[in-house]
Amino acid sequence: MIMKEMTWEETSCLKQDINSILLDIGIPANLKGFDYLQRAIFVAILYPESRYQFVKMIYSEVADQCNTTISRCERAMRAAIEQTWARNDNHFAQKKYFGNSINKERGRPTISEFVCAVARHIESHQEHAL
Repeated sequence: MIMKEMTWEETSCLKQDINSILLDIGIPANLKGFDYLQRAIFVAILYPESRYQFVKMIYSEVADQCNTTISRCERAMRAAIEQTWARNDNHFAQKKYFGNSINKERGRPTISEFVCAVARHIESHQEHAL
């Protein structure tokens, strides 16, 4: 994978941006899925090509970083998203980041939809800041 050149300050700022968005959406910070989603979004931003090979690149990278299996990583992220959408206590923020892109039957984004939407949101705001 080709990594974007970033200084430590930019990396720290990126991590803070991801953390803020996850909290804004309503993902509980005490869940393992919060940490895994944070790392998955970070990988998706640093390695944009990883978004097209989600399981092979993002899940495996996050699982390696967290010393866990791909299936546990996926399950924790899915549970965090499902729990957040089931509570539905921050509908405004969810609509802000995902709009009407969520399948009405499913009622929540998939992990890849979630990660890619947040990554694109951060990237668009970084481009506007330049």
